[in-house]
Amino acid sequence: MPNRREMLEKTIESLYSQVDVINLCLNDYEADPFADDPKINTILADNSLGDAGKFLFQEQVDGYYLTCDDDIVYPPTYVKDITQKVDEYGVVTFNGRIFKSFPIKSFYKDKAKKYRYGRNERKTLKVQFGGTGVMAFDTRFFSIPISEFKRKNMADIWVGCFARKNGYPIWHLAHKEGYLTSQKTEGSIYEAEQDKDAYQTAVINEVF
Repeated sequence: MPNRREMLEKTIESLYSQVDVINLCLNDYEADPFADDPKINTILADNSLGDAGKFLFQEQVDGYYLTCDDDIVYPPTYVKDITQKVDEYGVVTFNGRIFKSFPIKSFYKDKAKKYRYGRNERKTLKVQFGGTGVMAFDTRFFSIPISEFKRKNMADIWVGCFARKNGYPIWHLAHKEGYLTSQKTEGSIYEAEQDKDAYQTAVINEVF
C-alpha cells in the first residue's frame, strides 16, 4: 500500500542483491515508483486480491519463487538459506501453525502450536498452515493457481488448504531469534480478521 512505501523500500533493499528479479504487487498506487529499475517488475493492482497478490507472478518464474511481505527485513543470506531448504524439503516457511484436531471453532482463537519467524525455533517440522510472507518453493514442482484465492487476505489459509488437498507438505524451518526482522505497522490482517473469522474457519474445516 502507498502508506507503507518506506517499509517496502527497506524490504527491497534487504533482498535486492540476492535475487534475479523482484516482482511487486503495488496496491492502490497511482504510478510505479520503480519504473526505472530493470530488476523490479511491478503490477499496479486495486487490492482486490489483498495478500494473494504476491502469487500473481508464478507463471513468469521457472525455478525458485519466494513470497515476501513489505513489513519484514530479510537477512543477507536469506535467499541462499531458504532455496537450499526448498531443494531439501519442497514448500518451506519460517512461520507455521498446527491444530491438534478438526473441526476447529476459530482459526485465529483456537489453541494451536504456532511457530514464529521472530522467535528462536529449534524444530524443522511439517505444519498445516505456513506464513506466506516467509515462504519459498520451486515452481517446477509446486504452484498454486490464483483462482484458488477466492477471498482476499487469506493467503496463508488458501495455500494450506491447496497443499492439503494436493498432497504437498509445508515445512516450517528452524531458525534463531533475530534472523528475520519485523517492521512496525498498523492494520495487519490478523488485527482486521481475528474477531470475524467464521468464513476462514469454515473453509478450513471443509478441507481438513
